[in-house]
Amino acid sequence: MGTATGLSKQEYAARFDGCAAELYRFALCVTGDKKEAEAAMAKLFCEGYADAENENFFMHMLKILRQILESCTSDSCSYRERIKSVFPHRDHDKLTDLLSGLSVKQRAALLQKLMFEGAQTRTV
Repeated sequence: MGTATGLSKQEYAARFDGCAAELYRFALCVTGDKKEAEAAMAKLFCEGYADAENENFFMHMLKILRQILESCTSDSCSYRERIKSVFPHRDHDKLTDLLSGLSVKQRAALLQKLMFEGAQTRTV
């Protein structure tokens, strides 16, 4: 049995698995905390199924994840190595300093913009 969009639980799990690495990397960059990012991903998996969209699945999951991350309390600023791997062509010190001064919500918005520029047309 699927959701209103016709995804069965198995189809949902397969689509989620297909984009989980990118979503987790985003959560890790936003929170700066591995445990918090893992908890956000678990919550995303549970909450995402109820209204999963067949089209634009990745962007839909990203939207839900961003809402979940906005409620996180971590304010760790230890991203330097992750920022280097995610944004290899950026000024890492400048970007890390900028991120350190932002709230979790502001970080999520900025990182989403930087990481997923052009992803609007992507489907997973």
